[in-house]
Amino acid sequence: MAVQRQSGFYLEFLGPTQADAFDRYAELIERDHTSTESKVALLAAPTGGKLAIWLETLSKHSVMYFGNRDKMGCVIAFLNGWIASEMAASGVSATATLLDDFQGWMEKRHAWSQGRPWHAILMLQNLWDDEGAIRGFRTFFDMFLKGEAAEALTPTAKHLFDTNPAVVTMNEAERDAWEKQLNRIFYST
Repeated sequence: MAVQRQSGFYLEFLGPTQADAFDRYAELIERDHTSTESKVALLAAPTGGKLAIWLETLSKHSVMYFGNRDKMGCVIAFLNGWIASEMAASGVSATATLLDDFQGWMEKRHAWSQGRPWHAILMLQNLWDDEGAIRGFRTFFDMFLKGEAAEALTPTAKHLFDTNPAVVTMNEAERDAWEKQLNRIFYST
C-alpha cells in the first residue's frame, strides 16, 4: 500500500510507520546475522559465479548501473563493496584474492605497468574511455578466469590469427611475429 507524505510516496514494506519499519529492519538484520543457515548459504555460494553474472550484465548495460560518468570508478567501488561484504560475512574475501591474482596477471601481460593498479592500466590503454576500459576489463578478466597465460592472444586477435589463410604457409618465427603483432594491435578486445 502506498502512503502519501509531504516529500512524496513510499511503500510500506516493513511497517506502517518509519519507527515500525526501522524496528522490523533491525529485527531482520539481527536474525540474519545470527542465523547459521544464512551464513552457510552465503559462504557456500560460488562468489565467482555471481560476480561473473554481474560482470556479464554490466558489460551489456553499464549506463543503466552507473550513468554516464566515471563508470570504471563505479566498478571499483562495487568490487570494494563486494569484498567488504565477503569480509563481513566470513572474515576472508575470495574476490580480493582473485583480484590480487588478476593484478599479477595484468602486470605480466603489460610489463610497462609495474606498480599500477589494473584499472589504471585499462584506463590508460583506452585513453580514459570508461566503456573501452570496462570492455577491456571484461576481456582480460575472462581470459584470466579461463586460466589463459598472460601472453595469450585476445579473442579478437585469436580469431584473426585462426582465420588467416596465410598462417598455414608461415614458418614458426613468422607465426610468432604475427601473433605478437596481432596482440599489440588488439590488446584489449
